[in-house]
Amino acid sequence: FWLVNPLPIQLFAMAESSAAAATAVPEAPSSTGPLPAERLLAILSELRRHTACVGAERADLRSEHTELSGRLLRLEQELYAEEQIGQDLARRIETLEDAISRERLCCELLTDQSSKSSVSLPSVDSGRGTLLKVDKEAPDVL
Repeated sequence: FWLVNPLPIQLFAMAESSAAAATAVPEAPSSTGPLPAERLLAILSELRRHTACVGAERADLRSEHTELSGRLLRLEQELYAEEQIGQDLARRIETLEDAISRERLCCELLTDQSSKSSVSLPSVDSGRGTLLKVDKEAPDVL
């Protein structure tokens, strides 16, 4: 932990320097004796505050990550649905274009035949309306 996160070491050093500045008693530079209890308590308190802040920050990050993951999943599903709708519309357009091409061809054949012969051609009734002839049996739209 100390190697990964140098902040506690820095806090320890800051606490030492601030505690040394706050006390008017000069210490010997080579003093390696135990720290006074007040300084240890101050350092321990600072470390506890830091640990609590880090814990709260981790909880916030976890919550944000969960929220963003859910949002990403929802957006991916929406994108998939939109792609499926786009593919369906492309198929429908292609089908309609094919039907229009067939009707045009049929119309051209009929006009060519009628211009070549003066006899009127009998209409072909397939039981459904075409672009050239409306089906009389089609139900009215309410």
